[in-house]
Order: sequence, then C-alpha cells, then structure tokens
Amino acid sequence: MSLREVAREVGIAAQSMYLHFADKEQLARAVAEDGYQRVVAAMRDADAQAAAHGADAGERLRAQANAFCTFARTERGVIRLMFGHNASGFGELGQTHPARLLWQQWLDAIHAGEEEGLRWPDGAEQTAILLWSALFGRFALWTSTFGRHDAQELTTFVDRTVDTLLRDAHR
Repeated sequence: MSLREVAREVGIAAQSMYLHFADKEQLARAVAEDGYQRVVAAMRDADAQAAAHGADAGERLRAQANAFCTFARTERGVIRLMFGHNASGFGELGQTHPARLLWQQWLDAIHAGEEEGLRWPDGAEQTAILLWSALFGRFALWTSTFGRHDAQELTTFVDRTVDTLLRDAHR
C-alpha cells in the first residue's frame, strides 16, 4: 500500500502524509512503535488493576498475559505490522527496535515474581521468552485455525500457560 492509498483511506490529502512520513516504511515504523507503546500500556494497566485488588505476582502476570492477548485479538492488523516480516528493519541505523519496550515489560513481570520469592527453573530471561513465545504463537494459530475465533480459547491458554510457569517455579 502506498502513502497515497493510506491518505485516501483516512480521508486526507496525499501531500499531508508526506509532511509527516517520507515513505511507507517510516509510516509502518510509526504504527508499530505506537502498537508497542499501547500494548505495554495495556499490560501495565492490567498489572496495576490486579495489584490494586491485592493480587500476587502470579496473578499480576496472568493479568498482563491476558492484556497482551486481548490487545493482539482486538488489534490484529497492528500486531501483524509489529511482528511482520518487514519489522526486522525497525532496529537498523543505530535505532533500538521498538519491541525492546515489550521485552522489558515481560522481564519486569517475571522479575516481580522473583521479588516475591519465586525462582524460575530456567531463569528470568528464558521464562520471559517462553511466555511471550507461547502467547504469541498461540495467538498466531488462533487467528488461522479454521475460523474458530473464540476469545475464551485464548484466555484458557493464558491461564494454563501461566499456571504451568508458576507450578514449575519454586520458592
């Protein structure tokens, strides 16, 4: 899709797009960056709400994992752009890849468990990778599983995945 097509779709003059974005790659990066910021904000909000209700780190992790999946489910186009094949170039030219923000959020969520005495068998980073990979992978399968798009399936998967991580952690 060209910048002209984007401008036409959103109802503005094509010249207006070029005032803000040099090309569609720059626009894609801006949309992806915004997506990473919004998903992390949703995760932080879920964490804060769970904490306000007295949840422990495990329940707060579950809340954040569900917030991630809810964002992915409701913002499919943005998620595709954030993790699409063209996203690999977002970190070029000395720029930090915008996914770093989301990675840090996953790490912070796992470290919160450590602060409450949980010890992850494979360490914090591997646990964060496992969780993020499992959730994103299940979401990708969910979106392409023969038209079955029951949101409860994702929630059930999140619960089972977090339960497994917490069961394997030790104090």
